[in-house]
Amino acid sequence: MPKHRFTKELLDEILHRDKGILIGTYETLNKKTKISFTCICGITENTRDLGRIYEKGAFCQKCIYSNANKKRIQTLKESYNIENISQ
Repeated sequence: MPKHRFTKELLDEILHRDKGILIGTYETLNKKTKISFTCICGITENTRDLGRIYEKGAFCQKCIYSNANKKRIQTLKESYNIENISQ
């Protein structure tokens, strides 16, 4: 995995892509900087660092779980033609 420069421009790009809203200002940014943002669903998240936002997106825990569940169902439908693993 190539190294990335964690800059304000990268943060703005991620928030724009994921439709998040930045809360506060940040003078210096690095991988471990805690970022406060509002998720697309309206929940304020302040426990994510910039490295995690870069990897997973600017989403709250509820949206991450919801998106993972949708992907799981889609994979099960494509691979096994079922919606639930216990079918």
